This record gives sequence, structure tokens and C-alpha cells, in this order.
Amino acid sequence: MKKLHTISDDWDGTRIDRLIRVFHPELPFHVAQVLLRKGKVLLNGKKTRGNVRLSVGDTVSIDIGDNIARDPKKPGDISALVAQWGLVGEGIDIIFEDDEVLIINKPAGLVVHPGNLKEMGSLLDLLAVYQNQRGGDEGDEATYPFAPVHRLDAQTSGALVIAKTRRAARSLSRSFNRGPVEKIYIAVVEGVPSPPEGRILTPLMVERGVRSKAVLDENGKEAITAYSLLRETAGGRALLEVRIETGRTHQIRAHLASIGNPIVGDTPYGAQQGKAERTLLHAWKIVFPHPQDGRMTEAVAPVPNDMQ
Repeated sequence: MKKLHTISDDWDGTRIDRLIRVFHPELPFHVAQVLLRKGKVLLNGKKTRGNVRLSVGDTVSIDIGDNIARDPKKPGDISALVAQWGLVGEGIDIIFEDDEVLIINKPAGLVVHPGNLKEMGSLLDLLAVYQNQRGGDEGDEATYPFAPVHRLDAQTSGALVIAKTRRAARSLSRSFNRGPVEKIYIAVVEGVPSPPEGRILTPLMVERGVRSKAVLDENGKEAITAYSLLRETAGGRALLEVRIETGRTHQIRAHLASIGNPIVGDTPYGAQQGKAERTLLHAWKIVFPHPQDGRMTEAVAPVPNDMQ
């Protein structure tokens, strides 16, 4: 089955993988990603990636063939996932929630978006369970799958903003892409930065592979990271507050490594092998305009025990 969609003003700036979930809520997220990789989703007649943002007038062709795996209201067996992490609101803490927005404190190690069919579950599955438990009014918005509007790496903990309606997804996507969103992280790094505060402006480019990695490249995309020393810690390490003015893949990890202070536990970016069981990076605070009325909304995720 193939469908063709022309992008209107309402969908301007929306990621193409979110559009797929809206128009085909019966597809699990990982199936949508497989369709993208296999060229079953075309943007203006060409193969595309899931993180590409749409513009007014774009055409999106979606050929799902026989890939409809299940009704999203009947998630598959995710008992192992629930046993490890619990449910949203019961093990995974809710920081803020209203009719439009849900903000959780994502634990380190929980995958947000599965990368392929081998993944045995992700936060998206737990969000589907939570949405089903909550129910909803009959109508168009009730079918919109709860969806994160930005990303956190699997090993990064902290505040994650989730849209509960199409209207919220459109508004938040625009804000996170172009608007006044403030993101503040806490990181434990090897060594003590000198100077103790500064801004890193080196452009970044992503090298695609089995494990994609951000590399410094003057021809890459603009990337701005500001850091400040909070305190020195045991073992020649330091606790930093980090603010990002752009949102590039692995931006904080690559930028801090570039000044000789990789995040503890982040061996792909040069950290030493040690006792840290994960990359010690935490999304501590996020401030964004609420999709309903534009008021600035702040969420703070308590720093986890392994970073205290």
C-alpha cells in the first residue's frame, strides 16, 4: 500500500519519521526506520533519512507494503523491558505533565529510538503502554503516538520532552529547531578544563557507520557549546555545567573531548577505560515555550546517584 502526502503549513519543520508515525500509527517505530533505510519512504522522489525536517510543498511517498506489524494499541511483549526499567510513572519518573506535554527523567541506558529490528524494545514502547493506560477522548488527537521531540543518547540520563498531541509536536518541533529553547547539562569529565569556563565553536560533522561519531570539521555544521567549572572532584576529574546553543549529534561529547576533557565513561571519544558504567552526562534542565500559549516552561531532572 502506497500513500502520497503533500506537506502543508501545519507540518512545516516536522521530522519525516514523526510524520510517518502520525499517518501510520499501526507501525512500530523500528518498522518505520526500516522503511526509511530500504527506500520505501521518498521525499520529493528521493530516498531520505528519518531526521530530515519537512518544508511546505514537499511530497512524501510512503510504501508500507506488508510491513504493518501490529496495532499500536496492542504493543508486543515488552515484559523484559518493563522488568528492567519499570513503566512511565512507575519506575521512570515524570517531571511534568499536562494535556499537551509530558516530561520524564530518562534513566541512563534506556534507548529512546530503536535503531533496527534487532532492538528488543525502547522508550517508545513504554510510552505506547502509558498512552494506552491513560486512554483519551475519541477523535483525531487520540491516535497521535506520544513522541519525544528531541533526542538523548542511550547512556545520557535526564529531562526528555515528549509531545502528546499533533499540535504540540508541530509547535515543539519548531521551537527545538529554531526557537528559544535552553538546554543545560551536567557532565563529569576527565581532568580540569583550562580555562575553567569557555565556549567551543568548532563545527561538527557526523561520520556514519556502525557507530556514528561526530568529528571536528571546518566544513561541518555550526556547533556552539558553553561550559563552566562547578567543582573539581576526586581522581583528577571535574564537574561541569554545559549549555548548548545548537543541537548537533554527540555535540557535547565531541566538543569536550576536543579540549582534552572527555566525559568520564565515554570511551568512543577518548575517555579512559574505568569503573564508570556509562557516559556521565545528564540533561539537568530544559526551558522551552509551551505549545499551548508560548509561556516559558522549565523542567529540572535531579542529578542521578552515579554523578553525585
